[in-house]
Amino acid sequence: MFGCSIAIAQTRISEKFENRPLNEVLEYLSKNYKIKFAYDNFLASTVLITGNFQNKPIDEVLNSLLADTNLEMLFINDVYIIKTKKLKPNKEPKVVTVKPVKYKVLGVVKEKGSGESLPYATISIAETPNGTSANTDGFFSITSERKDSLMLNVSYLGFQPFQIKVAPQNVNEIITIELDRNSTTIPEVVVVNASQDLIAVESSNGGTIQWNSKKNFDPPSLSNLDIAAPLQLLPGIDGTTETLSGLLVRHSPADKNLFVYDGFTVYHIDHFFGAFTSFNAKAIKDIRITRGGFDSRWGGRASSVIEITGKTGNENRLVIDAGSDQLSSDIEIDGPIGKKTTFVFAARRSFTDVYKSDLYYNLFESASSDMSATNNTPTSLKIDPDLPVYYFYDMNAKLSFKPSNKDVISISGYRGYDKMKLNETLTLSTVYEDSKWGNQGMGIRWSRQWNSNYYHSFTAGISEYDLDFEHSDYRLRRRMAGNIYDTITHNNFTQNNINDISLGFNNELKLGRFNTLEFGVAENLVKIDSKDGVSNYSFGNKVIDTIRIYDNKLNNLTFWAQNNISINNLESFKFGGRVTYNSLLKKYYFEPRAQLSLKLTRSLTAKFSAGIYYQFVNKILTYSNGSYRNVWKISDGQKFPAVRSEHFIGGFVLNMGRGFSLDIEGYKKLTYGISYEQQTIRKNENDKVVQTRRILLMSNDAIGVDIL
Repeated sequence: MFGCSIAIAQTRISEKFENRPLNEVLEYLSKNYKIKFAYDNFLASTVLITGNFQNKPIDEVLNSLLADTNLEMLFINDVYIIKTKKLKPNKEPKVVTVKPVKYKVLGVVKEKGSGESLPYATISIAETPNGTSANTDGFFSITSERKDSLMLNVSYLGFQPFQIKVAPQNVNEIITIELDRNSTTIPEVVVVNASQDLIAVESSNGGTIQWNSKKNFDPPSLSNLDIAAPLQLLPGIDGTTETLSGLLVRHSPADKNLFVYDGFTVYHIDHFFGAFTSFNAKAIKDIRITRGGFDSRWGGRASSVIEITGKTGNENRLVIDAGSDQLSSDIEIDGPIGKKTTFVFAARRSFTDVYKSDLYYNLFESASSDMSATNNTPTSLKIDPDLPVYYFYDMNAKLSFKPSNKDVISISGYRGYDKMKLNETLTLSTVYEDSKWGNQGMGIRWSRQWNSNYYHSFTAGISEYDLDFEHSDYRLRRRMAGNIYDTITHNNFTQNNINDISLGFNNELKLGRFNTLEFGVAENLVKIDSKDGVSNYSFGNKVIDTIRIYDNKLNNLTFWAQNNISINNLESFKFGGRVTYNSLLKKYYFEPRAQLSLKLTRSLTAKFSAGIYYQFVNKILTYSNGSYRNVWKISDGQKFPAVRSEHFIGGFVLNMGRGFSLDIEGYKKLTYGISYEQQTIRKNENDKVVQTRRILLMSNDAIGVDIL
C-alpha cells in the first residue's frame, strides 16, 4: 500500500487547461493517469479551472488548481479527496451575497436503438408545473433556479415515459435522452393503453393533435400505409365522402388545409381518386394536425395545418422493410452512411395495371359512384373496369447529415402520381383518354441549436402539382335516310399546373426562464398555368371550339413573430401575428393570433385560441354545361378575392386518470370570399357560339363542439 501511494504521488502531469469545469479536469486526469478522485460533482462543475503544467507532480498540480478556490485536497488510501475548506476559527467569516444559480439543461430526445430524433417531445420538471416541449429536431432547453439536481420527466406518444436526473451545467453541453418504444404486444387486461398510444392532445399548442403513425394498422382503413384515413376518425374531421381522404376540417373545403411535408407544401395528397393518401407511413416519423386557431408560424391556408415530418433514418444499422397488399407492393430502406449521415428511401407501386383484385373492383365502383354525383366522371370510370390501364406510385427519400451534435442538415424528396389510360375501339366508335395527376417536391433544411437560448432553422422547398386530362371520342352516326354515316368528334382537355417555391428562416430566442420569442421571415412564389378546352365537330364542320387559359403568379413576403410566456399554472400564452405583402394584389395583410393554455387544477386545463387567416391560392369549383371540376387558381382581387377566415376556439382537457382524458373544444369559424365559377357555352340567335361566365362569392359560418 505504501509503495502504491508513493507511485501515485510521483505521477507527473503535462497538460494545459483553459477555463474548464473542475469536474471535467478531474475526470480527464483520472482516465488518462489512472488516479482516483472523490468529489461532489455539482460543486466541482461550478468551479472553472485554468493552468499550464509541464512535467509537474500531481500534488503540485492539484494544489495549483485549487489555490484560488474554496476547495482543498486530501490524500487518503490512494484517493485524492476534493472537499470544501474549513474556515479557521481565528478569522471572521466573510459574508458574500450569492445570486441564485440558474440551472440550464440543454438536450435532445431520441428513439433508443435507431437514434431518430423525437420532435415535440414533452419535458417537465418533476413535482413542479414547469416544463417545455422539444422542437421539430428534438432539441430542448429548460431553466431552473434550484441548486440541487433536477429530475426530468420525458414523454412522447407511443414511447415509454422516462425519468432522468441531471446536474447543473454552466456550459452548453447537450445531453441525449433516449426513449424506448412501447411494446406492440399488449396484454388483454390493458387494452386501454393501445388506444391511448394512438393520439395525444397538446392543450398548450392550440389543441394540436399528434397521431402515432406506427399505430396505423389499429384503426380501420383500406391500407396500413395510409396516414390520412385514421385522421377522419377524429372529431371535427371528415372525408369528402365515405372513402375520400380530402379532409374537411370543421366544415371548410379540403383545399383550405395546409399539408406540409418536411418544409414544402403538398397540393395533392391521395391515390385512386381519393381512396387513400399518397404518403407512405413507413417513411413518416410524426404527424400533427391543428384543426384551427394555429399560431403565427403557419400561413397560406384558412382552415387547418397538417404537419408531416419524415424519418431521418436509423443511425446504427441498416433496416429493410418490404410488404404487399391487394393493390400494391412497397419497400422501405434506411440506415447510416458513416458516422454522421443517415438515409431513408421508400417506394410503393400498384400492380393494378397487371392484376386487378377484388379490392380494386370495389374501389373502382365506389369512385365511379362518387364522381357521378357531380357529373364529372371520366369515361374510363363509366365502363368495364377491366378496360382502363390504371396504376399509381409514390416515392420518399431523405438524406440527413449531422456535422455536430447541434446541427441537422437534411434534403427530402417526394413524388406521387396516378395514371390512367383508355383506348377502346368498337364498331361505330372509338374512345381515347389519357390522364395523369399528382405532386412532387423537394425540401432542404438546416437547423442549429446554438446554445440553451437560441435555435434557428432555414428551409427551402419547391413543390409541383400536375393535372393533365385529355379525352377524345369518335362516333359514326347514321343519317335518317340512306346508308350514310357522319363522323362526330368530341374533344376536351384540362391542364392545371402549379409551381410553388418557398423560403423560410425561423428563430427561437429564450428571453428568460418563462419567456420565449419566436420570429421569422418567409417568401412564397406561386405560379399557376391552367387551360381547358372543348371542341365538337360534325362531318368535319366545327360546332364548338373553345379554349380557356388562366395563367397567374404571386410573390408573398411575410414577417411573423410571437411571444410565448410559460410560468407555473400558465402553461402557455402565445400572442403575435403575421404581416404579408402580396405582390399581385399590392396589399399588406395583417393576421393577429393568440393561444392560451391555463392549468386550473392538477387535472383540468382550459384552452383558448383566436386568429385571422388569409388564403391566396384556392381550388375553384367550376360548373360548365352540366359538369363540375376543381381547378387551383390565384386570388387576383378582381374575379377571385383572397379568402379570409376568423377562428374563435375555447375548451378544456380533463385528465381522469388510468389513461383516460376528456377533451372538449367549442369553435366558431367565419370564412369569407369562397369563390365558385359558372360557365356556359351555347349558340346565340345568330348561330354563333358564345361563352358566359359568372363568379359567385359565398361565406361559410361554422359553429360546433368537438369531444374526444
